[in-house]
Parts: sequence; structure tokens; C-alpha cells
Amino acid sequence: MANTITKTINILLVEDNPVDSRLIQELLRDASLKRFHIVTMATLSDALNFLSENDVDVVLLDLGLPDSQGLATFKAVYERAPTIPIIMFTVLDEEEVKEAAFRQGAQDYLTKEMLSKDEITTVLLVRAISYAIERKRAEERVEEHAQTIEILNQIATKGNRATDVQSFIEVATKLTIELIHFDIGGIYLIGTDTHYATLQYVERLPEATLELIEKIPYHDPPFNSILIDGEPLFAEDYGVFVAQHPPWGVASLASVPLYSQEVIIGVLNVGSATPHSFSQEEKDLLFAMGSEVGAIITKLQTDEALRESLKERETLLKEIHHRVKNNMQIVSSLLSMQAAQATEPETVDMLNECQRRITSMALIHEKLYRSDSFTDINFADYVESLTDELLRMNRVDPNTVRITKDIENVQFDVDTAIPCALIVNELVSNCLKHAHLDARTGEIAIALHRINGTYELTVADNGVGFPADLDFQTTDSLGMQLVTALVNQLDGTITLDRAKGTTFSITFESAGV
Repeated sequence: MANTITKTINILLVEDNPVDSRLIQELLRDASLKRFHIVTMATLSDALNFLSENDVDVVLLDLGLPDSQGLATFKAVYERAPTIPIIMFTVLDEEEVKEAAFRQGAQDYLTKEMLSKDEITTVLLVRAISYAIERKRAEERVEEHAQTIEILNQIATKGNRATDVQSFIEVATKLTIELIHFDIGGIYLIGTDTHYATLQYVERLPEATLELIEKIPYHDPPFNSILIDGEPLFAEDYGVFVAQHPPWGVASLASVPLYSQEVIIGVLNVGSATPHSFSQEEKDLLFAMGSEVGAIITKLQTDEALRESLKERETLLKEIHHRVKNNMQIVSSLLSMQAAQATEPETVDMLNECQRRITSMALIHEKLYRSDSFTDINFADYVESLTDELLRMNRVDPNTVRITKDIENVQFDVDTAIPCALIVNELVSNCLKHAHLDARTGEIAIALHRINGTYELTVADNGVGFPADLDFQTTDSLGMQLVTALVNQLDGTITLDRAKGTTFSITFESAGV
């Protein structure tokens, strides 16, 4: 343990018995360890006053003093100097007192009956002092480690709350200055220009100086050691760089690299207006902060790049849907023009049916073009627009045919929306064309519900009913053939109920939400 004590150890001996006090001093002097400097106090009040005004490395404390007895003596000294290790002396070896003292922060506990003028006692006393100091230093290192973790957690918390790189850089700079009690700070990042690292934010420097420090040379000393080699710079006398980099009131400067995994992406600078000697703990903390800040900046840069890519993708999708819709409208207009020139009623009907189908698909792309997601549409909103368009295209008076909708609020992707749209188009068009030939007031009901993860789409009317002798799945009708094919595309099933008019029910599963 000889290497433990490497400097003069200032000891406060609180002992009212002159014999015991003299014996302890002689034991330490006989150990030939001149690195001990002992000050003796005989009362608790004198000891407390001394601790208030002087630096002490360890306290040797007698629990029985003229003005205080027992654990109360220890508590008073510990409260006055909680960072100083305390070794207690007492006449009796009382386990309860010993355990209570250790719980409250004592470093060691010796009985006076151990004291005697021999070599063994000297070794025990010196060892107790050495161990007490080392244990206290170990506790302080643990506390410093806990403080480091807390500081890094604070930075990480700010990073998690940040929405962009610049706002986090500002917060991180201010937080670093606040946490390590420095005066100025700034962050540089390496950009596409590999000759310089560019200032992103600086705190507490005059505006007039910002242009002069906007860039730091990437390959020039002393910055090349930071930005290329990853070696932190701790300039306790910043004046050595005055010729190259005016100090602007900075007496001491620390520069640590910002890391993204093993890649250096920038540098974190903090400075003090007064001379400052950086402890190893401060150096380690700043280096750890640089790594944490660098990792968060990289994450935010990645997030921003993804958002920008997503924005470009959304713009592209919007343009695609817009062009598809326009192209379909052109085709629909061509079909309408062709139908106007046709003379055969069957040809006119066929062209009009094609036009309605194209219109129903064009409407899908119009909804996608105007939606926020560009990939999903609200099916209830779509059906509302589709039925209005079908009534208009079939020249049906809304007072004659009433269409009711009972559709859950569900979003369908394109793969589900288009087949469902075409099914609704065919079935509603069929109702308008065939179910109300007697021109009486009729009703069409469209419903969509989700039951146990499966969707059920129904289209019903109260018209004359589907012919009893006709199998809708084998009919020559192109519309019904298309409906059957679309149901199969959805991996669904379709049934027909003729009890009251006509009711088609289609069940299917979908990723809709």
C-alpha cells in the first residue's frame, strides 16, 4: 500500500485525551512517513470550525468528546464534511455503534485498546488511513460515473425529443455548457467539403467573430489531430493558438471529436473565460459526450434523409395518380364521343358501361391524389362520390332512386380498393339498369362491415329481383362475369339472396384498417 500515499496527507485528529493524541502522532512519525501532516482538536466545536475553513484528507475522530458523545459526534462531523473519509476511535468495541456508523458513512472503526507503541499498531493505523482514503476516492469515482451516466442520459433524452439536426445541435451545445459549467461552446460538422468543418452553432460568442470562425481547416494543425486522428484537444492555455485563432476571451479550450460509430463527423468545442485545468474525469466525460452527441446527430441526419426521401416519393406518387386519373378521363371522354356517334343501341350501352368502369377507377386515383397517404383511401368517402357519379351518368333522378350507405370508416389500399370499387360499380349500375324498369320509387342499399377480421360488402335493392332461373356465376353478362372475377381476385366469396328484391353479399379479408 506504500504507493497509495503519494503526497502529504492532511489529517485532522479530534481527540481530547493528550496521551492518546500524542501516541497517535508518535506512531505515524515512527513509521518514517513524513507525508502526514496532523492538526489536533480537542472539542467537536473546534473541529467543525476547522473543517469549515481548511482542506483535510482524513479525520481521525474520537466519539467521546467534552461537548459531544457517541454517534452524534460522527453525524456532526459527517454533515459538515460529507466528502472527507472519517476513521472513528472509541474506548469500547461496540458492534451496534460500529454498524450504525458504517451505515451512515464512516470509513473505518478502531478501538483505543488497539493503540500501543509497537510496529504492528503503526502498520494497522497507516493501513486504516490509506484504506479510508482509497475507499472514499472509489466512492467518488462511482459518483462521478453515475453523474456521467446522468449527463449522457440527459443528452439522449434531448436527442429523442429533437425533430431535426439543427435544433438538437443548439440544445446539445447549451446543455454541455450548462452541465460542465463552461462559458462558450460550439459544434462543427464535416460536410461535403472535406477541406473544412463548418460551424453549425455557437453559444456566447460575439456576432462579429462568427464569420472568422465559420470554418476550421480540416487538414491543418491542431484540428487535423481531432478531425482526422480523433485525438481530443485540451488547451489549458489557449494563448498558444492566438496567432492562428484569436481567443476572443477564451482562456482554456476543449475540443473532442463527434463520432458516428467509428467515423468522425465533427467536433464539439467548449471554452472557459478563466484558466482551467482539465481533470481526467472531465476529459473522459467530454469525450463520452462527443460520442453521444455524434451518434444522435447521425440518427437525426438519417431521419431527415428518410423524411426527404419519403417526401420525394409522395410527390412522385401524387404525380403518378394525377396522370393516371387524367389519362383515364381522356379514355372516358373518347368512349363518350364514340358512344355519341354510334347508332346501334347495344354498341352505345357497351361503350357507356366501359366508360362507367373507367370512371370508377379514375375516381380511385383522384381520391389517392388528394389523400395524405397516397396509398390508402377512405372507402366510405369513395362510395359517396362514386354513387353520385353513377346517378349522373345514368341520368337517374335522385328523387326516384334513393341510395343509402352504411359503411364503416375503413382505409383500403389500392389492391383492395380497385376490385371493391369495380364490384360496387357493376352491382349499382345493374340495379339502376334492371331493377326499376317499372319506374317506381326504389332504394339501393350499400353496406360494408368488418366482422371478426373479415369484411362483408353488400349491395341490395328492392326492385323486381334477379331472375330466378338465371345463375349469376355462369351468365353471359359481362358485368356479372367481371364481379365474379373480382371477388376471386379478393380471395372472397359471393352469395345472392332473392328474398326481398336482390341482395349480393361479398365476404373477403383485407389489410384495411
